[in-house]
Amino acid sequence: MAVTAAADGTVRTWDLATGRQAAAPLPAAAAVLAAVVTAGRTLLVRIAPDGTVRTADPATGEEVHRPYDSAQGRVLAAATAVPDGRPVLVTAGSDRTVGVRDLTTGEPVFEPLTGHTGRVTAVATTLLGGRAVAVTGSWDRTVRVWDLTTGRPVGGPLTGHTDWVTSVSTVVLDGTPVAASTARDGTLRLWDLAGMAEIGRAEISAAPSAATAVLVGTAGGRPVAAVREECAVRFLDPLTGRRAGADRVLPEPVQALAAAPDGRLAMAFGSHVAVLVPR
Repeated sequence: MAVTAAADGTVRTWDLATGRQAAAPLPAAAAVLAAVVTAGRTLLVRIAPDGTVRTADPATGEEVHRPYDSAQGRVLAAATAVPDGRPVLVTAGSDRTVGVRDLTTGEPVFEPLTGHTGRVTAVATTLLGGRAVAVTGSWDRTVRVWDLTTGRPVGGPLTGHTDWVTSVSTVVLDGTPVAASTARDGTLRLWDLAGMAEIGRAEISAAPSAATAVLVGTAGGRPVAAVREECAVRFLDPLTGRRAGADRVLPEPVQALAAAPDGRLAMAFGSHVAVLVPR
């Protein structure tokens, strides 16, 4: 499934196998979206510009629990994970904290995670040594890793960017979890999360405020990153910075990218949603 939010005030769920809508649209303005599957049930999280969090069953629209205030100011990004069988929502706050909440109850799992010294602008989750972790990026130019079982940081901050971090994403490469981050310094950096070290770098030409990359999988054993650049999507090998495929040019500016199963890439441009299939 793919979930999208638009300026028409709706949130829609799409079946990636058929391209059709999988459920009736939900009437809600959402600044941030996240979804998780737990115990065979899909939960959809919608976060409004004022920081209000709502969790619902996307098929029925039924609310799972009462809406609550994130207490983080504006939420700038969100991701989900299931540490030790417990579905959680991880939120990146304008108050410089990382929130972790139980998606079943809506209650905080930990006190807000602190360490970033600027707004937390991006978050992704993955498994590291069999444990669920969150990877976050911030205005403070760093990337941090957090253990979602203990709420503690994993190692120190990853440094190298010279301007605000604008996106993070994760993928498993040869059995090792890696993260990619973009920043307003015009670079995409690849991090080995097991060794907590930078292992690749690529120059990107997107407008600084729009720099976004998504790791969409591997090709020939090497990672592939999709980079949003105005009316095009560019594919790079973040280990070397070289092209990893032909650019995809679109008729309108690309607004969002998301990795989908089997190396596919979901993207939104104008009022359209499309899925690219690797070949």
